Parts: sequence; structure tokens; C-alpha cells
Amino acid sequence: HAAVSLPPRRRRPRARGSGKELLAGEMVRKITAAEVAEHKSEQDCWLVVRGKVYDVTKYLDDHPGGVEIVTDLAGQDATEDYDDVGHSDEAHETLEEYLIGELDDGAGGSAATPAPSAPVAPKAADAPKAQAAPSPTPKPAPRPAAEADSGLSTALVVGSVVALAVGFFALRRRK
Repeated sequence: HAAVSLPPRRRRPRARGSGKELLAGEMVRKITAAEVAEHKSEQDCWLVVRGKVYDVTKYLDDHPGGVEIVTDLAGQDATEDYDDVGHSDEAHETLEEYLIGELDDGAGGSAATPAPSAPVAPKAADAPKAQAAPSPTPKPAPRPAAEADSGLSTALVVGSVVALAVGFFALRRRK
């Protein structure tokens, strides 16, 4: 039986990030959301994931999902989209190669994920005098295009894997 093998993944030698990577013991560069927002093109692409800022410009051509999926999130917080995809350990390690700093939330801390705060009870003076009429049930918000695309991407990947498996077993049956 002939084994079917896929070609190795193409990896180009590349310089890491923008040359401003953090080294062990180096002070973390704080970067404002306004500064991140200035870097939103294929020629200059920064994004935020979990409060860390990455310059992924030199990685765009190597991204398995294509350039557009990354540049659509350029200059903004891409945490939700990044986490929704379910990246591999290798992808997480690759992302770290492009780390250039942490998002500065302006309060002296990192804006990674704010700690949940305990609810504050309203003061008696702030309490409503009369019971307001209940509001109608809110309609669910429309799904963002990125979330809809995520489902489509998953369907395409699953369909491709099934097609490869069927083709593989069909070839084995012929022999």
C-alpha cells in the first residue's frame, strides 16, 4: 500500500516582528489603543490579543487563513476572534514571536482582561420612586460578520477533511 503524504508546510525564513521584540528582563513597552489603531494595513499591521500588542506585518503572507482575515482585525483588539478559531500551540508560539508590548489602558495597568468588579448597591437616594413598567424582551443582536465567517470556515475545513478521507479510502480500495 502506498502511503499518501502531504507536502511539508512552507516556512520562509523571516525576521521576527518589527525588531522591537521583548527580551528576557527587558521592560515591557506600553502601547495605547490609539497607537495600535494607527497600524491597520497590510504594510503595517498590529493587533491586540489578550492585552498584548503584536506587530504581525511580516507574518501576513505565512498566515494559513490568508492575509485578509488578519488585516480585517488590524489596529484593534482581536482577542475574541483569535480565541474563537481555536489556534494550535504552534500558532500561539508563533504569535509570541511578534510581541512588541502590552496595551496601556491608561490606568497604570494592562488592559488584558479587567477583573470583574462586585456590583454596587444603589444608594437609597438613587432608588427609583415608582416601579417602572417592564421593558419588552430585547431582540438578539445580529451576529457579526466575523462570527458568521468563522462558522463558514469551520464548515469548509470539515468538508475538506471529509473529502480527503473519502478520496484516500477510494484510492486504497482500488489497489
